[in-house]
Amino acid sequence: MVADSQQSRGSVMIYHSLAKDGVVRKIGRRVLRLVRPYRDPRIQSGIEQLNSWQAGFCAWNAERLGISVADSERRYRASWKVLPGGHGGAEFRRVCKTQMDVLSVIADDSPAEVYESYTLHSWLFLLRQISQPVPVWGDDHPVVRGLATMPAPVIVDYGCGVAQSSIALALALRDKGAKPHLVLADIPTVRLDFVAWLCRRMNLSCETLACTREHPLPSFPPADVAIAVEIFEHLHDPLPALERLDAALRSGGFIVTNVDDHEPEFMHVSPNLHGLRERLAALGYDELGRYMLFRKELTPAGRGSEAEAETIEPRESRAFQV
Repeated sequence: MVADSQQSRGSVMIYHSLAKDGVVRKIGRRVLRLVRPYRDPRIQSGIEQLNSWQAGFCAWNAERLGISVADSERRYRASWKVLPGGHGGAEFRRVCKTQMDVLSVIADDSPAEVYESYTLHSWLFLLRQISQPVPVWGDDHPVVRGLATMPAPVIVDYGCGVAQSSIALALALRDKGAKPHLVLADIPTVRLDFVAWLCRRMNLSCETLACTREHPLPSFPPADVAIAVEIFEHLHDPLPALERLDAALRSGGFIVTNVDDHEPEFMHVSPNLHGLRERLAALGYDELGRYMLFRKELTPAGRGSEAEAETIEPRESRAFQV
């Protein structure tokens, strides 16, 4: 649902104050790979080699425009080269911010206008998001381990954007023999059209749910994983969204998110997420990765079931407090 991810300024300053080759920083990197999808630098997101989302976009855009895939790819690469760093670079981000500032006279991030604003800027957001490195869910990731024995896990992605995390997880689980089902929810812009097309291209079971001004919170089916990354800070009232996801999540299910505080900026209408952190604690979630990965308490009915597939070792939670 957002243009790109941004960690809180405080966390970044603390991290970069540590010695690059120090023990604390090495431990932090190791644990981060365990609790969130690793973005493999070998999977290029630059113009030399298109990632799966970029290649998919070129094919989808060719269909949309009635042109050849080769011509669509040529136009994509030409667009990429207009600014230093391409669609994923700092210059493109500044272009996004400039457009949002200029066009705020048409639609801003107020409750009455935010849906129109997302539609207005959706093409820039799409280009920005598909430029990001593709997440890789390793075999040792707690979510992958926790769902290892499930034949048909359900993955809900609320505020999915281009759904890189959820689709990459579904592909990882499918490689292990599962038949995952994706539920992708977002404001109905070109991004939601694109991810529905991309899932068909990848032969993934998928349904899309539209988040509208009249019905911002769709009804989610029972789920084993709820992905809500870089979404809560964009909601004027994020607590009902968390409650809806919690209600859908099965016993022992996972929430992949980011409930750290965010920088106040355009569309970051709720940068302080302290209330969500308190609510997750009150609901009894086990925090496996600070602010980013939570597991729902196993109820007696859920013990011994597929959801309990493999217990997450407490050392991961402790190490992440460094």
